[in-house]
Amino acid sequence: MSFLASSPLFFVGCVLVVVAWAVGLALGASDRFEAATAGLMSAVTLILVAVLKNSELRTDRALHTKLDAIASALLEDRRGHAGDAEEQLERSIGVHDEI
Repeated sequence: MSFLASSPLFFVGCVLVVVAWAVGLALGASDRFEAATAGLMSAVTLILVAVLKNSELRTDRALHTKLDAIASALLEDRRGHAGDAEEQLERSIGVHDEI
């Protein structure tokens, strides 16, 4: 959904809805038309907020995974232990690309 919301097609669709609302308002469209376009704009706004929040949460999760892996690798290096921190670090670097 975030790819659709960031696409030019989605932007054009949003502009068309706003233009239709403005033209309808200027031409004295019915209250029903105004309510329908206002409802559509509210729904698009709600969807965009949800997409932005989801993207923010996924980015935070990927960042924390990377930081945890770096901290584990540094701790293992400092203690002189060989563990799976290097593997974990390699996996976490790819997490952001997957998300």
